[in-house]
Amino acid sequence: MSLQVEASSVVLYNPMNGEFGKAKFKNSGDLTEVYVQLAPDQSLIIETYQNEIEAAPYNYYSVSEVSIPLTGRWKITFTSGGPELPDTVETDTLASWTTFGSVGYPSFSGTATYTLSFAKPNQVAEHWLLDLGKVKESAEVVLNGKTMGTLIGPVYQLQIDHKMLLETNILEIKVSNLMANRIADLDRRQAFWRKFYNVNFPSRKTENRKNGLFDASHWLPKESGLLGPVSLTKISFN
Repeated sequence: MSLQVEASSVVLYNPMNGEFGKAKFKNSGDLTEVYVQLAPDQSLIIETYQNEIEAAPYNYYSVSEVSIPLTGRWKITFTSGGPELPDTVETDTLASWTTFGSVGYPSFSGTATYTLSFAKPNQVAEHWLLDLGKVKESAEVVLNGKTMGTLIGPVYQLQIDHKMLLETNILEIKVSNLMANRIADLDRRQAFWRKFYNVNFPSRKTENRKNGLFDASHWLPKESGLLGPVSLTKISFN
């Protein structure tokens, strides 16, 4: 990425996880060419300095061809939210929880914990990239009882040191969806939830307007939960 500035140091900041470090760069005339690694829709903050600064290098990494899908029996427990907590589900196939049943699941907004037991990979690696695939909408990742981070997108990936992996591992992914399904359910049941004093509730979009005010009773259930696929990929820092 070419910046129209001369710099003696460049630092990259990842606003999603707080990671930062000195970037690789080169000066080209009046420009500074900075090396960045970006997934689709991802953002990084770049700061240039006129002087040489002390900071650890940014964690650039290379992805190998060694990728291990994390499959098996997922236990999905609904822990908080409403209008009520649906029953626990066990499945070998990840999908939106709105497809788990006609009662309770399509209208649920809240948090569900996805739990999977998996064996330590046979391949030798110093670092792994845990990729959750598609998530609707945010995910807190816990590995063997230790919280690894909370992901809100656009990519749902975490770097894992090999020392964190045991012979048998317990992966917990606590996924929270949007409130859309709960709001649609409230409007279908004509429940009183717009508890605002002296404020109307207009709709910006015509299709969401009924009797001049916002109404979501016609909304179809929005995808929710961990859709995957979930995998571990060997990476190396460079």
